[in-house]
This record gives sequence, structure tokens and C-alpha cells, in this order.
Amino acid sequence: MLMPKRIMSVANWAGVVIFLTAAIVFAVQERWGLAVTMLLGVVFSIGLIWRINRGKAGALTRIISLEPADERDRNILANSLVVMAYFDIFISLLGSLIIVMFFPSNETLEIIAQLIMLLLGLKLLAFLIAVWIYNRLM
Repeated sequence: MLMPKRIMSVANWAGVVIFLTAAIVFAVQERWGLAVTMLLGVVFSIGLIWRINRGKAGALTRIISLEPADERDRNILANSLVVMAYFDIFISLLGSLIIVMFFPSNETLEIIAQLIMLLLGLKLLAFLIAVWIYNRLM
């Protein structure tokens, strides 16, 4: 049985839905600049996916857009995301520690640092879950 070709990846569908939802919320709040920016993001994303589906995009564009075409693209994407995750974890930790160490009396920055640390904890939890899942699959 032939499977129909999907228009875009799950990640890109999620991004389009998030950006459209944000655009609607910003429009309701009458924050037109942000609403238009979100809509431009949707249009750009759909245009890029359309270009990829027509075969007019190179490997770098396909990989960055989370639309790998073959096993090579998928391997590059997976390895790139792993490297990005390592940097993201350490940059989050470093950023929050810098805020806490060098701006101890600023309450707003303290709240930002706590939010960064919370997000760091969630990222580490996601990493542990992913490792557990892939370890079970392999």
C-alpha cells in the first residue's frame, strides 16, 4: 500500500500551529507588530517547505528546515541536534550562573535566572527520557 507524501514534518506542523496561535492571540491583544511577525514566520515556513517539496532546495536547507530527504540528511540532522543540545545545556547553565553571580541584587534578573534554571532542568529531563527511549530501542 502506498503512503501519501506528507506535506511537511511533524515539527514544522507544530511550528506553524504555534506561530498561527501566537498571531491570533497577539491580534486579539491588538499587538499588531507581533501578530504580523508571527504571520510572516508562517508564510516563510510554508514557502520554504513548498520549495523543498519541489526539489529546489539543497541539503543544508532541507536539514535546517527539519525536512531530511534521505538517510544521510537524517544522520546529519540527528548528530547536529545532539551537538546543539550539548551547547544549549551548557549555555543555559552558564547564563543563569552569570546572572546569579554578577547581578545578585537585581530581582528581575534573579527571576530570569530561575526560569532559565527551570528550563535547564526540563531540558535535562527531556534528554534523559530520550536516552532511555533510544537505549531501549537499540
